[in-house]
Amino acid sequence: MEPGSQLVETTKLDNVRRVPNQNSNLFFGAIISNSADEVFSKVALDFTNYVKQLITLNGSCHFVLSGGQSITKIISLIDVAQIKWDSVTISLADERCVPVGDAERNDVAIQRALISRITTRGPKFLSIPAELGPIEAANEYESVISHQAPVDIALLGVGEDGHIASLFSAPSNDMDSRKVIPVLDSPKPPQHRVSLSFSQLRSVPRRIIPLTGHNKRGLFVGLCKGTPLPVTLFEPTDWYLDTEATDGRQDI
Repeated sequence: MEPGSQLVETTKLDNVRRVPNQNSNLFFGAIISNSADEVFSKVALDFTNYVKQLITLNGSCHFVLSGGQSITKIISLIDVAQIKWDSVTISLADERCVPVGDAERNDVAIQRALISRITTRGPKFLSIPAELGPIEAANEYESVISHQAPVDIALLGVGEDGHIASLFSAPSNDMDSRKVIPVLDSPKPPQHRVSLSFSQLRSVPRRIIPLTGHNKRGLFVGLCKGTPLPVTLFEPTDWYLDTEATDGRQDI
């Protein structure tokens, strides 16, 4: 066990056939905890271990983060002393087209929750220049990430409507052929954003989604019924859920 870590009571969701009309593959191997706080602690610990293992094996690790309350909480719980940060590259899944330093920006949240706590030589942090506008920023960010090592881990939140990053619907073929896309019509403000594409996110070997809280219960039910949503296009490899989201179910 890592120093200072605590065991979190979880249940493996290896058998999902008990829920009628459930997508039997979607939640295979998922982990369910008794509360959101337990989920956040478990993800933070597992994520830290994944990063450390990759640095040991490969000498480096590149991970991508989205914004959102769940992800901000998780990264605020990472024990920064456990990671060799000068071997890490952090990139963003998406960004809002607002001015630099705006409180709505994901890079501001990640800086406060994680990077500001690192006292050793820091990671390489690839922010999206969204202040340039969606088209120019997408072009510039694609150029930057194309010269980086491939992403090893994606840790993303999911909205109540099933969106991930700033991807609210299935992409057109020409957009999904890119690594980074401009978003010109977000149904949630601000309308203009920049996002990694589905194809880029699906190329990541480990794709982690936490799903917590009673407000995500409708999303969970929809996913169980096979409703096509952006998060299913992301094809998560690691689900972490709490009983609020699963309506009290611990063996699904």
